[in-house]
Order: sequence, then structure tokens, then C-alpha cells
Amino acid sequence: ALEITTAGGISVVLETMRQHPQDINVQHYGCQALATLAFNNDNSVSIATTGGISAVLGAMRQHPQDSKVQRSGCSALANLACTNNNNSLIATTGGISAVREAMRQHPHDCNVQEMGRFALQKLGRFVQLTL
Repeated sequence: ALEITTAGGISVVLETMRQHPQDINVQHYGCQALATLAFNNDNSVSIATTGGISAVLGAMRQHPQDSKVQRSGCSALANLACTNNNNSLIATTGGISAVREAMRQHPHDCNVQEMGRFALQKLGRFVQLTL
């Protein structure tokens, strides 16, 4: 992941997602790449400050019926929720409602449910504020 980050990979992923909002595969794999890169806290902060949270939320909103996009979007949000600033940004830009909507739209998809629960757990105190 370090090699990808130092080579500008985060920017490439985000730009590709912005250029191809209708392409389900680009959105799914883009969210999945961001989720993987966000395991590193420095990457997570970098992703958030360069528009990654809005890119993930945009993918989830653009493709609500696609379980792969929803699963990878929830996973990305969960991994991005590693700092108070990121948590706050996710919460204030509609991330909690996006996760809840993904779980409502895909009640029988155990992967969406698992990643959604993980994201809501990571966003814990902000979830309480939105109830």
C-alpha cells in the first residue's frame, strides 16, 4: 500500500471514480481500493482530505441497488473512520444515513449487513447523535 500511496495512487483512484460515476465496476473497485488503502491511518487522513469520503458516498448514492458497491462503500467508510475528524466528516456528509440505506436496500446480503454494522460500530458516538 505504501508504494501505491507514494506513487499517487489515491489521487488516481479518486479521479477515476469522478470521471466514471456511472460505471458500477469502477465505483465498486474504487471503493474497494480506498477501503484497503485506508487500513493505514495516514492514508485514511489523506483519502478524507482529498475528497475520498464524498467519492465513496457518491458511489453509494449513484448505485443503491448494487450490493457490491454498497458493500465496498460501507467497508471504505468503516476503514476511514479511524480519527475523530474523519468520523465527523463522514457523519456530517450523510455517511451514517448512506450506510443505513445500504443495509435497508440489501437486507439479505450478509456482506452488506456485516460491513454496514462494522461502519456503524466505528462511527459509534455519531450514530447515537443521529437517532
